[in-house]
Amino acid sequence: MLVEQNYLNLLKLYFDLLLLCKYLFIFFDLNKFSFSIPDMQYIGEIKLFANGFINAKILAKKMVTLYRYASELLSKQVIEN
Repeated sequence: MLVEQNYLNLLKLYFDLLLLCKYLFIFFDLNKFSFSIPDMQYIGEIKLFANGFINAKILAKKMVTLYRYASELLSKQVIEN
């Protein structure tokens, strides 16, 4: 009995979520929203400053440069089985 009740509650939540998504797309016209690329340097600066780094702006710039170079190098590698 308890398992059936939990299952019914989950189904109700699932359908409520689907209905909410439908209303969001209809009423707020989410099809016209656009997303931008996050500013990784600014995010890194905030995280570093929050952890007590005084020169967070300089360190964030260096970190973003390092990760960009690393991702460029790693994306060129081919893994063979």
